[in-house]
Amino acid sequence: MAQIERKFVGIPQDLNPSSLQRLTGCCIEPSVQAAQPGDRYQFERNGYFCVDPDASPSGLVFNRTVSMRDTWAKIEKATVPHSSASSS
Repeated sequence: MAQIERKFVGIPQDLNPSSLQRLTGCCIEPSVQAAQPGDRYQFERNGYFCVDPDASPSGLVFNRTVSMRDTWAKIEKATVPHSSASSS
């Protein structure tokens, strides 16, 4: 079996530039305000998240641990008929 060899460039260069997303002004249930580092939550249709050690009641920080697949979008896309251009 052939092995793929990949050169390690370094942590900053190997990170996905889109891996950090900061969302501000988000609405969340009041009970989550008491979240402690390490607590885990499922945010509907987004994924599973854990509270970051840098979080505080005035600034919650959640790290996504597992993404959710959007199965419904795939089903809808497969069932929507494609519009065909009529020839003139």
